[in-house]
Amino acid sequence: MPPRARYLLAVLLPAALWAGCDTLGSNPDSQLRREALQQRAQWQAQGIDHYVLTYLRVCTCPAYEAGPFDVVVHEGARRSASYQDRPIGADSLDRYFTVEGLFDFIDRAFAENPVRASLRFDPERNFPTFIFFDYQRNRTGEEDIISVTRLEELPGTAARRR
Repeated sequence: MPPRARYLLAVLLPAALWAGCDTLGSNPDSQLRREALQQRAQWQAQGIDHYVLTYLRVCTCPAYEAGPFDVVVHEGARRSASYQDRPIGADSLDRYFTVEGLFDFIDRAFAENPVRASLRFDPERNFPTFIFFDYQRNRTGEEDIISVTRLEELPGTAARRR
């Protein structure tokens, strides 16, 4: 495992486990899943569709697959993405998350019946800020961990919400 990924895993994984994560066991239809659905509805109701999303993944993968990534979203669609201020080709944009894409990821993760999960949401704008799913008890390396470090609204959204 690369040193950067090892460091991030060492920092973020314990934080997720100590942050009061919802242990799902055999009940994937938990309060946490319902909360994710409610947060998504509140996010959508705000109509935020012009923004820059910055996130990173904690994984046993090369740094360029972990991020951090900056994704520019215009009218809800990816317009560009970058890694360490280097543009990512337009043909690869579909590999990078929008906020709706993060909510879709959460839905798919719950469908896989995780044994443990933790989600955190921005208290004002309702987008996911931390996502943790563990799919196999007593095994490491198969978890999904995503940390959103920034969501900056761009001009255009506020005018449409008035």
